[in-house]
Amino acid sequence: MAFRRSPGTALGAVLTTACLLPSMTISSAAAADIPAAGAVTTLYEHAAAVLTCGGHKYDLDLDGVGQFLTGDPRTSHGGTVTPLITTEEDLVGYSPAFGKFAAHESAPATGSLNAPAHGSGVIAETLAMNLTLTLGHNPCRPATRSAGPVTARTLEPVKLVADTTSFPPPPQGSNPDGSPTGGVLYSLQSPIKIGLPGGQPSDPGFMQLQGMNINVGQVLG
Repeated sequence: MAFRRSPGTALGAVLTTACLLPSMTISSAAAADIPAAGAVTTLYEHAAAVLTCGGHKYDLDLDGVGQFLTGDPRTSHGGTVTPLITTEEDLVGYSPAFGKFAAHESAPATGSLNAPAHGSGVIAETLAMNLTLTLGHNPCRPATRSAGPVTARTLEPVKLVADTTSFPPPPQGSNPDGSPTGGVLYSLQSPIKIGLPGGQPSDPGFMQLQGMNINVGQVLG
């Protein structure tokens, strides 16, 4: 499934937050491979997720775009740490168990780009997301007492990690079967609880994001 979103999102509140981050001049050579503070990057995404509930496992494929704001870098242990704020996620998919499935960013989440001052030049990246999920059908209804549609949310930030040599990642293409080529693969750092809106991180949730890989590629033009 292809899902495209036109640019031009209002980012005033997030930009204001980013401008309050401490500003420092960074001399690391690796910083040249990271956008300047305040830059907004929109990326294509193809995600494969595994959800579990009630002893059952469900596989999902989603496609869409994410939007990221680069914050002010700072030095740490001789290297450079640059905040990477996820301001938008718009992912959609379908499965027999859930019907139409959508994931959207509910609030900005801050990840990072960690670049060493010397050495391999590899950038350790973390993408962070606070996701609101919309499920057309709900196979976990014994826990939520609703057959769907159901709105849920991640009860803690989703964190996906990858080692790269630059950000944004290279362009993403596709094979004849629609599977992605190019880009960079980010993997879920640890399982995430999913609960109803208003749930707290200490809540058990009714479903778990057990695994997630996202192939992320640069938007051209």
